[in-house]
Amino acid sequence: MKKNLLFSALLFCAFILNAQTPPADVPETPLGYPSNTNRLIEYIPGNIPVVISAPHGGKETPSNLPNRSGCGTNEEDNNTDILIREIQKQCYAQMGGYPHIIINNLRRSKLDPNRIESVATCNNAVTVPYFTAYNDYIDDAVATIMADYGKGLYIDLHGQSHTPVRIDVGYNISTSTLDVGPLSNSIDYSTIENLKNDNLQNLTLDELVRGSDSFGQLLQTTGGGYYNTSSYNGSSLQQCGRTVGYRAVPSNYNNGGCDDTTPNGSAYFAGDYYSNVRHGSGDTSATSSLEGGGSLNGGGGTIDGMMTEVNRRVRDLGTIYAGSSSYNRTDSQSPRLYYFAQDYATVIVDYIDAHYNDFTEFNYASASYDVADADPTPTIAGISGGTFSSTPTGLAIDSSNGEIDVSASTLGNYDVTYTSVGNDYYQTTKAIEITDNTLSVDGVEDISFQLFPNPTNGLMTLKGNGKISQVKIYSMIGQKVKGFTINSNKAQLDLSSLKTGSYMATFISEGQIIDSKLILRN
Repeated sequence: MKKNLLFSALLFCAFILNAQTPPADVPETPLGYPSNTNRLIEYIPGNIPVVISAPHGGKETPSNLPNRSGCGTNEEDNNTDILIREIQKQCYAQMGGYPHIIINNLRRSKLDPNRIESVATCNNAVTVPYFTAYNDYIDDAVATIMADYGKGLYIDLHGQSHTPVRIDVGYNISTSTLDVGPLSNSIDYSTIENLKNDNLQNLTLDELVRGSDSFGQLLQTTGGGYYNTSSYNGSSLQQCGRTVGYRAVPSNYNNGGCDDTTPNGSAYFAGDYYSNVRHGSGDTSATSSLEGGGSLNGGGGTIDGMMTEVNRRVRDLGTIYAGSSSYNRTDSQSPRLYYFAQDYATVIVDYIDAHYNDFTEFNYASASYDVADADPTPTIAGISGGTFSSTPTGLAIDSSNGEIDVSASTLGNYDVTYTSVGNDYYQTTKAIEITDNTLSVDGVEDISFQLFPNPTNGLMTLKGNGKISQVKIYSMIGQKVKGFTINSNKAQLDLSSLKTGSYMATFISEGQIIDSKLILRN
């Protein structure tokens, strides 16, 4: 039911993308907010550990709200209100789940929720509830993520048009600090302080900000081919002789005359604005001076923050959308925004997988149990509340806690999967064998085999002195990534689809695991 409701929200999001009209049936606003807050400040819930906000793309100018005269810039981040919806849909297309999104549909001349309250509302009391609603909706999304995943990422989505033509990724770390050299791990005010202290690869702050799996580097290496051939105002987005990705700073890219590891003193949005600092994970005792006025302590907690300033060239809607109520993606003049949203969604998915995705980690004490053993229950290292399942049929398993009734189970090999409560994209699979030691296993124990070449560039040869039924390949954190049904004493295993790294191969004969070997994919 939850997934159906979320999918309905996604379909409705497609409607409002076409009509550019805020929906009337988004979640009810907290008691005391103006009756139309749910139209002007919009929250569409998601089901992955990501929340994105778009503060500066709104078009609404209700006459009852005064203009922010003399309270900072009123420049619109054009099309970011459309871009955020498209990113949400593209996440769904890729993983069956999508981020929470919060959109300020008010024009910036009425409300700038990315500033402290006095500047955001220009001290107009009638506007304050909209400022409060915007940030409360982000808090609501964070609360849902915390309940489902325990940690996650907040992205403040903006637009800019400065040069060089690139995307700025801001962590509340200044240009001067980035330009001086490697970042000290003692920095505690960055909005990814929690990630620095707890990430899957044990990376330092500097590696997280401009390493090979940094958000900026993933942008540098993801998609973007459309922009290489369809330049905007005569300027390709790739630049530096490249044909993929989007220039982004900071990142790991330093080639072809482009050093994107630092801003190098050029125009750069460092993410030192109200929303990112408030909702990011900077130390609560670390005070930051905010761009746009005021100061604020870090938000703490386990939701990290970043501010992405997207260059105007990837937010262009093209001539089709500009003159039509339809959004034709197949036409040769389809908007660049769509292609970028697709790639941006891929970066989000990959970034969460690289740094956060241990949500469904679990382990049994053993990979094999006899029917006479005590019923095992797994240890859940990830988030509780998910669901256990198994394939093929025959394993008697409790879906809520993973306990296996071994005496009631059919002998054989099973894949046990633990799926997150938030979205079934996040799941982990372990191999479990049920045996009966009273049965003869003569012959199976005598099977030996060779596996070569190891390391491999993709193809491996298996030769044995007995029949191998199956080979199952697992990642080093226990996730099944590939399987082969062989039923022969020789076979060729194609591992070319696997990424470079180490894997564990489990070999099965007559329903029993006979051996496991470490394999290396070059």
